Amino acid sequence: MAKERNQITEKQATIHDEDEDDEILPPGYSPTSPKKSFTVRDFLREQSKEELLALLDEIVRDYPEIRQRLEDRHTLESGKPRQMLEAVRQEISALGDINWDHHGYGSHSADLGRLEQHLEALAKAGQADAIIRLGRELLTAGGRAVEQEDEGESGYELGGCLAVIFQALPQSSLSPVEQLEWAIDMSLVDEYGLCDTSLARFWQIEYDKVAWSELADRLQQRLEGFDPAASSRNESPHHYHRDRLSNQLIKALDKAGRQDEILPLCEREAPLTHSYRRLVEHLIAAKRWQKAESWCLKGIEDADSKSPGISRHLREQLCTIHEQTGNPLRAAAMVADTFFSSPSLSTFQELCQAARKVNAGEAVEAWARYYLETGTRPQSTGSGNSRPPQQDAPFLDWPLPASGVPQESRRWVLQTPVVQVLIEIAMHEKKPDEVLKWFDHPGHGSERLRTAGQFDARVAQAVKDAYPDRSIAIWKSIAEGYIAQTQVKSYQTAGTYLALLRDLMVEKHRKEEWETYLKELHEKNRRKPRCVEVLDRLASQNRRVIDN
Repeated sequence: MAKERNQITEKQATIHDEDEDDEILPPGYSPTSPKKSFTVRDFLREQSKEELLALLDEIVRDYPEIRQRLEDRHTLESGKPRQMLEAVRQEISALGDINWDHHGYGSHSADLGRLEQHLEALAKAGQADAIIRLGRELLTAGGRAVEQEDEGESGYELGGCLAVIFQALPQSSLSPVEQLEWAIDMSLVDEYGLCDTSLARFWQIEYDKVAWSELADRLQQRLEGFDPAASSRNESPHHYHRDRLSNQLIKALDKAGRQDEILPLCEREAPLTHSYRRLVEHLIAAKRWQKAESWCLKGIEDADSKSPGISRHLREQLCTIHEQTGNPLRAAAMVADTFFSSPSLSTFQELCQAARKVNAGEAVEAWARYYLETGTRPQSTGSGNSRPPQQDAPFLDWPLPASGVPQESRRWVLQTPVVQVLIEIAMHEKKPDEVLKWFDHPGHGSERLRTAGQFDARVAQAVKDAYPDRSIAIWKSIAEGYIAQTQVKSYQTAGTYLALLRDLMVEKHRKEEWETYLKELHEKNRRKPRCVEVLDRLASQNRRVIDN
């Protein structure tokens, strides 16, 4: 009987296996035949003409972009490129026409996906010249659209359309130098970086030095055509456009192998457009240190009051020059000038680091802290020693020489003590006593910024281990301040700080105090439903946090 049962079981298994094979394998399959993979081409070959047409009708109905592509192919094969060019111009026109809603947001009605398909079809049909002529028009209309949109949403799709045009440029009838000039012109009018990706690819194409040299000559003629009176009037737009053109000229000269013309060009342009930084970069690269220093000083004198950003960069470059030419004391003095004019945690750290390199760390750091507390700046003499008359001044002489550069113009009145910076330094150094000393200073109230909530929260985080009660009080104050603003976003921000408060109180075994405080907030704000939602969410999280 046992043998019979085994035979029956084996037979059932065999039948079951055969049934499974019948379900999953095609007719005529044998274990020795290879399994054939599915391919679209083979599948289509097996269909009749009527089946193919029905399948295409279904695909075209479900995917409008495929229908558009077929229509484009039909238009071009019918010898009607003008019709498609007109469709492209209509899309570009729709892109430039901005519609405004009642919230003041602008939008266009152009279909950029369809526009890109039209351009691709034209490019494949050999209409490179036609779409190249549309490039400037598309870029201008696209820039206007991006400018009016809330977040420049069309920028990515416009980049795809412009990429098609740039890819067609080498296939156009333009000569090599004309192709280069066309690309330069597009970059000069592109205010939103719409061409950046396409230009990066285009510049990888190898053009010979002859083409680049001819381009340099053309750009030089353009530069000479700029109104010289505009430079003397110090007109910023003029400087901006002239600078961009001269940057392209420098690129062309470099590619043409005419590097010896670059420095003279930079020297001519620097006083006209305040492009001292570019000139000094080239001089540093050429290791012409003395000339680089001279131009730095000239640029600082020219730009300090008019262009503080340029002045700051030149001071940094002058510091680099001193370091490279073996004058680290002067380099450190430059860093000190920057700290005294713009005190911050970063400039304090940079000054201390530079001073340590010249074995003057202790004295310089003492003076820097004293300056933040009193506003008294050490006066360097020729020997590099100075000590102010105040009795509480650092006992160490100021070890750095004068920088030799006029003091940087300050754009605000320095209020001492500079509490915000002193707190930043204390937090960085993990000194909670010092943090609270300056946080509680009367001068702190006058320095509070709109981001005081974030800054105070950092203070609470910095002292929470040493002074948990102060952290709890600070986080309560921040959260209640946001709740008082009676805005949904403010309630959510308050919830973030309340969560920090909860975590600290649970950590310090004060969960009952936390729950009592949360109930008090709930009761006090019960008529603010969106605030109550945030508080209820915190209450629902309590058990999990406490258990953890």
